[in-house]
Amino acid sequence: MLTNKHFQDSHALLRLISLGLLLALFFALTSLQAQQSEEFDQYKVRIDTFWFHSNPSGTIHGSGGTDIPINFHSDLGFDTYPTFAGKVDWKLSHKNHLYVAISPLWTSHQTTLRRTFTFEGKTYDAGLVAHSDLHAVLVAPGYQYDITRRVQSAASFAKEFLCL
Repeated sequence: MLTNKHFQDSHALLRLISLGLLLALFFALTSLQAQQSEEFDQYKVRIDTFWFHSNPSGTIHGSGGTDIPINFHSDLGFDTYPTFAGKVDWKLSHKNHLYVAISPLWTSHQTTLRRTFTFEGKTYDAGLVAHSDLHAVLVAPGYQYDITRRVQSAASFAKEFLCL
């Protein structure tokens, strides 16, 4: 039995109780972590979203042999714009997933042409105001197999098909 004889002041008793609670909490958390280490991300369906800046670049070529390539940046004035991507992941079993990723690429721009060029047999003169639209929705269904899955790291194999 704990009496005043063993503990001269209440501070020593408080320290002993605090140490006991701290050790109990430590052992409870380590046993809980050991139980969860097998399956740390239990879900059936997960939705992930990402926000980023798209930077459209490249050139457009017409089908005619005399067409001059049109550059997205220098000729049409496209610049970076914010967009997002989303992914719906359906976990079939412990290591197998089916998913679909979607990313809308949607922007418009109006610019004054700096040079004259011919595209698809039609001539566009310098100084003409051109309105350009870039509309594409990327859809990528896929399959993922988790080789290793741990809290700190994971290794997976994924195969997806890009659809425009």
